[in-house]
Amino acid sequence: MNDRQQDELLDLLLAHKGPVLLSGYDNELYNDRLRGWYREEITPQNMAAAKPREILWMNFEPQRQMTLMNYEKEGTYKKAPEGAVVANSGNRTHI
Repeated sequence: MNDRQQDELLDLLLAHKGPVLLSGYDNELYNDRLRGWYREEITPQNMAAAKPREILWMNFEPQRQMTLMNYEKEGTYKKAPEGAVVANSGNRTHI
């Protein structure tokens, strides 16, 4: 997309009355135009470390998924039984 097309897209997204989630790479235009939006950086699980981090811009407050680290920070974490399986984004981790 050229600069004009990106500006037009941002105009449409900013005018949209419903929830919007935009995925892309960090750039000054989006950061400036979407300044009041929630912004989250993610590292794709299947990408090499040299790849840029993806950015999610949201015009709504995202719901947070509870993780084991959240439980531990909140003091409610209990160690999982030996051999338990924890699902995380489709991956399985044995504890």
